[in-house]
Amino acid sequence: LMGEMVDVTIDARYFFGGAVSNAQIKWVALGHDYYFNYQGRGRWTFQDFDYDRLDTENYIETSSGVWAEKVSEGEGVTDAEGRFVVRLPAGAANHPGSQVYTIEATVTDESNQPVSGRVRVVVHQGKVYVGVAPDSYLSQAGKTSRFNMIAVDWDSQVVPNQVVEYRIVERRWTSVLEKDTDGRMAWTWDLEEIEVASGSVTLDAEGKGQVEYVPPRGGTYKLYATTRDDAGNEILSSGFMWVSSPEYVSWRQRNDNRVTLIADADTYHPGDTAQILIPSPFQGETLALVTVERDSFLHTEVIHMTTNSYVYQLPIEDLYAPNIYVSVMLIKGIDEHTTYAQFRFGMIPVTIDTERLLMDVEVTPILPEGLETAGPGDTITLDVKTRDWAGNPVSAEVGIGVTDLSVLGLMSPNSPPLLEYFYSRRGLGIMTASTLTISADDYVQYVTNGRKGGGGGGGGYPGVIEIRQDFVDTPLWEP
Repeated sequence: LMGEMVDVTIDARYFFGGAVSNAQIKWVALGHDYYFNYQGRGRWTFQDFDYDRLDTENYIETSSGVWAEKVSEGEGVTDAEGRFVVRLPAGAANHPGSQVYTIEATVTDESNQPVSGRVRVVVHQGKVYVGVAPDSYLSQAGKTSRFNMIAVDWDSQVVPNQVVEYRIVERRWTSVLEKDTDGRMAWTWDLEEIEVASGSVTLDAEGKGQVEYVPPRGGTYKLYATTRDDAGNEILSSGFMWVSSPEYVSWRQRNDNRVTLIADADTYHPGDTAQILIPSPFQGETLALVTVERDSFLHTEVIHMTTNSYVYQLPIEDLYAPNIYVSVMLIKGIDEHTTYAQFRFGMIPVTIDTERLLMDVEVTPILPEGLETAGPGDTITLDVKTRDWAGNPVSAEVGIGVTDLSVLGLMSPNSPPLLEYFYSRRGLGIMTASTLTISADDYVQYVTNGRKGGGGGGGGYPGVIEIRQDFVDTPLWEP
């Protein structure tokens, strides 16, 4: 628990069991975010997380490729029993959320042979967790919107009557082109959080509650939820919501050709309509090619975006299960806001629940009249009924397999579940490209005052392609 002490005993022994005494030890404690694995229903966020955060200061890359923060490190010598105790406080002031500590120690024996070992310890920020989930990840400016909250303990059991303080802010980005360390122009950002609502809510007997607010304008909104356990530990979590508007929205500009698409839900069912926000960086009307993809194209559509927070409506069909990929290619021509043709590309995976594709098969044996059990040579009739997910009768092809129960008692079934076989998650077989990536205008902007990237050779400004435009008439006399 946050604020307590973590004691780790390092026990060094030879293969035959003897203690490795008076051996040099080097140890390091690494911490990375702990994501509470909620076992109940629904999808909740149980930590304070910024989708646009990229803070690598004080972080190192571990041998497994996972980024982790160095919490502490030290050296020591094992005692006569081959033991050494590492003692460090649980939790850091600059990291208030729950963490997983990985304590790794390397012992070097008298033959100068190093051997390493590690252990993981979960440091909880409190005795309870507060989960946050919006009714929908997408909303509209001026429309009443809702965030839901839930309080649970470490075992995912609800904690009733928990008092939660909340604060809802608009995350307003200001993007400015400035020179980077290489002398090229690149986007930099300033973030201002503007409070739009605050208060407290007491969760009910089922540990749940809800807050409402009205977003005044388009943009990104975040709810901070704070509570305390009976030991006084502060627990913090948050949730996000993206709001569209007919007015121009100042989304955070990126130094590449990508946009981040946002879906209104995590999972869909056939018959639902998915709403996908396209946060365009362009002003004015923009052309967009929307494609639904998997191993091939499932749907294509060209739309004219009159706002840079356009919400695309996608009806979910049966054939989209178990998953699809929605890609958007934005094309912006030259106008009063754009001096050269540009493009942006975004893609989002969409998961479709396969529960409704599963049939309920009921098999009832009908024995010969007058018999309670069947014997060798008897004829048994099997009454088979098939129903869909809603309990309605459906026509189906049915395969019957009869196996001696004693055989199944000797070994496990060797047939995989049919649903997983036919509807396991599928990969993407489509590649998207644009000739605008080799546009001369785009390349000049790329080198001089556009996105980050390398230059090249040539005269004039390094890397700039000078296109001949002045074609003077030249007389030719050929007697």
